[in-house]
Amino acid sequence: MCCSYLSHDHPFLKQNIHFCHHCHLFYLFFQRRQEWEVRHGSLLGIKYLVAVRKEMLKDLFEYVLHACKAGLEDPDDDVRAVAAEALIPAAASLVRLNDQLLNSVVMLLWDILLDLDDLSPSTSSVMNLLAEIYSQPEMVPKMLGTAALSEREFDLNKATQMAEQEDKLAYSENPYVLATLTPRLWPFMRHSITSVRRSAIRTLERLLEVCNTRSSAGDASSNFWPTSILGDSLQVAFQNILLESNDEILQSSERAWKLLLQCPEKDLECAAISYFSNWVQLATTPYGSTLDSTKMFMPVALPRGSRSRAAKIRSAKLEHESSRMISFGSTGENTSHEKQFDLSSNVPKIIVGADSDKSVTHTRVLTAMALGLFASKLPVGSWQVVLTPLANDVMSLSGVQRQVASMVIVSWFKDLRGRDLAAVGTLLAFFSSVKEYLLDLLSCSDPAFPTKGSVLPYSELARTYTKMRNEATNLFRTVESCAVFKDYASSLNFNADMLSVDDAINFASKLSLPTEFDLPSDSEKIVLNNIESAKQGLLSTSGYLKCVQNNLHVTVSSLVASAVVWMSGLPSKLNPVILPLMAAIKREQVKHVALCLL
Repeated sequence: MCCSYLSHDHPFLKQNIHFCHHCHLFYLFFQRRQEWEVRHGSLLGIKYLVAVRKEMLKDLFEYVLHACKAGLEDPDDDVRAVAAEALIPAAASLVRLNDQLLNSVVMLLWDILLDLDDLSPSTSSVMNLLAEIYSQPEMVPKMLGTAALSEREFDLNKATQMAEQEDKLAYSENPYVLATLTPRLWPFMRHSITSVRRSAIRTLERLLEVCNTRSSAGDASSNFWPTSILGDSLQVAFQNILLESNDEILQSSERAWKLLLQCPEKDLECAAISYFSNWVQLATTPYGSTLDSTKMFMPVALPRGSRSRAAKIRSAKLEHESSRMISFGSTGENTSHEKQFDLSSNVPKIIVGADSDKSVTHTRVLTAMALGLFASKLPVGSWQVVLTPLANDVMSLSGVQRQVASMVIVSWFKDLRGRDLAAVGTLLAFFSSVKEYLLDLLSCSDPAFPTKGSVLPYSELARTYTKMRNEATNLFRTVESCAVFKDYASSLNFNADMLSVDDAINFASKLSLPTEFDLPSDSEKIVLNNIESAKQGLLSTSGYLKCVQNNLHVTVSSLVASAVVWMSGLPSKLNPVILPLMAAIKREQVKHVALCLL
């Protein structure tokens, strides 16, 4: 009840300072109780008191810090959650502490991330407090002196093997060595709870911002971001853009991606060699297909702590839980083992289009724009790493692959034209063969034959084409077996393997059925009904296929045309470029695709 009262901005609280002091002492007293509910309630009161009486924080900060630090070390996760939340308004005061005390608090927060279950209440609270602390301007000079220590190779999946050696390293307890700390965020990036994912990417974004500020301040002694975790960081940000449906998290992921692209070219080149081809394949995964998990970054285990504060928390927590489980026949034999998080046997299958809250087209636009921006930051020597998968996609039979490749090219040239015109000419020469193939695609105005020199349709429509041709074959065989249509069947030049959509529609439409009065027997009437049913099925399938094929061709052709325009590769006759662009502007329902055309 007292917490509820403090949560309101009542005038009495603003006037009576002594009352607030007594309330605070009252809460500190109850923090010593054994019942977790009481400890939780006392910290909740401190949280509201700090939020309402911010002007008293200077006088109460020492007591608040002592109480919240004890709360962060509490074996109960709900208590830790409210302790972290109570310190968020005091983040500015925290960073002004002496280095030893500040380091102990920040490392305690990082260590808590090692001990969280999927449903731990403190997950978001701890990461939000970390983000708030690293957002403070006072953190920048503190990180200048320790930036050189951050270049240590760190593999999240091998961290358990290194745990025994961590306490021997001088910088293992340093809150500014991000190479060893940032990977603790990775398992929470694709958490099932939106607030946890938001907190994780927000914390990464804040860390990137403070590193960017440090780099802008003229610290030439270190890289903008630790090289050892750049690849993982890029994969995490890209996968968020690929998988996320929450707009706020998406925007934060895009900002993190752009900040990561400010790293040195040589580091980005290494990342491109390792991951660019995989990213393109993920972005072009067909609708209804499963994303290839082997091309995604999925940490198989959380790193275990050594003799750290988190280990003490786990020890207290396990002791607390074992004492409660003795009455249920627990022997307590496993309480000395640290908790393992093995996700390798439980990798979820992610199907493109399964999330009704997420637009697949929007996702393709965002990922393609991100990849194009990434390509524009690479040195000339590594362009081939990007060109090869893009050329393969442009020359494939897949409409989706052509779309994504075209959007990547648009984004690439658009960024270069905005900041480095000299590099544009070099890139144009590099793309000469691809540009010629794009012009060949634009010359294919018939949606049924989208590839020059080929009679094959878009690969996305292959299954529907097979269905339509099977239905047409069954209808033709039924008609051929019926004496009434013997003359009509013999006059047809039917070739199911080469049957186009228009051929199927013409075949079914021109099939004129006699009336029931013209049929002498009931068996022929049954055959007539079967033919009519097969005819309507063929018309339905072929009509649907024609609509989808036309829409796909308009989108693909318009994006190919847009790529040609940005490449300054206009042909002598402009109609093949202008017509698809105008058609897309008139018919394109997805605004994000329309924006790519401009």
